[in-house]
Amino acid sequence: GAVCMRGDLVLCAANDSRIKVFDLQSVTYGLCKECRLEGHQATVTCLAMHGDGILVSGSLDATIRLWDLKAMECIDTLEGHGGAVTCVQSGCEDGEGGEEDMI
Repeated sequence: GAVCMRGDLVLCAANDSRIKVFDLQSVTYGLCKECRLEGHQATVTCLAMHGDGILVSGSLDATIRLWDLKAMECIDTLEGHGGAVTCVQSGCEDGEGGEEDMI
């Protein structure tokens, strides 16, 4: 599985195609609010945050997805990878993009 933290959010992927989002700020009676991001067709293998509100995920389904954590929905799917995506990293968090301003 993969785990990523940003502020009050803990994001984790287990051995399925879903990403669980836990909001630590919403703890009530020892439990925190849990949401799920669904869209990948196979196990999610890696997670990375991009800026304040975008999550990047990679999967055994050979796709990378971009998620808007405010809306809790997929905003883009990057296809064309030749195999499983096992690592993602987001750059340009300081606002300075590279030549192609890519994630």
